[in-house]
Amino acid sequence: DNVGEDNVGEDNVGEDNVDGINYEKREGYTLYGYTKKTGKKGFDTLEEVYENYKQDEEANGIVYENEKYYIKKGKKITKKENSIVYLIK
Repeated sequence: DNVGEDNVGEDNVGEDNVDGINYEKREGYTLYGYTKKTGKKGFDTLEEVYENYKQDEEANGIVYENEKYYIKKGKKITKKENSIVYLIK
């Protein structure tokens, strides 16, 4: 099952409207708490992290920091420099 593997080579860094993902973006914030299912695994693209997010019952948001996307379960948005929260609608 190679979800997301077919768009290798496309560079979507900085791309703000990702197909089929409706989200609110908060720059300068983070969420805490990793989910049991995904843990601290970092993803390279928003599409890839979103596919995993949809399958993770604990997931509450996606955080972009240190050039990776992480699935987080926290609900409290906390200020943090160089971090972006994606709240999936």
